[in-house]
Amino acid sequence: MRFSYKSKRDIVSVEFTGIYCAEYLAHPENITKTFSADIKTEKLVSLNELMSEEKRAFVKETVMDQFGVAEEDIYSDLLSEWALTRDGLKIILPRGEFLPMSDGIKEYTFTKKETDELLSEVEIKESEEEAQKVDAE
Repeated sequence: MRFSYKSKRDIVSVEFTGIYCAEYLAHPENITKTFSADIKTEKLVSLNELMSEEKRAFVKETVMDQFGVAEEDIYSDLLSEWALTRDGLKIILPRGEFLPMSDGIKEYTFTKKETDELLSEVEIKESEEEAQKVDAE
């Protein structure tokens, strides 16, 4: 198995991309969805579990500044679509969610070094039962 990110935990990220087309649309829409999981616990993980609140705020501010997203345009979790890649932490802004539809999907990737620093403080916690299950395998 190839892991997308190696740390104290083995995290794998999957990014699905596609095109949505409907009769009422003037043109097709590109779409994206991401999932990340801890291989050891076999559970999905969120950035809330991998990163301190302070570092999440830094990531959010960096992405907002990069793409000119205004605070009043954020009505859902700006950091909900993300993936750990061999290049680093990639944050994806789905088309039309925080910026005009005409801007398409926007992506920002933190370098591998920045990603290591962002993920250094928080470790995914597993129950004693889950730890024993992983050790038994």
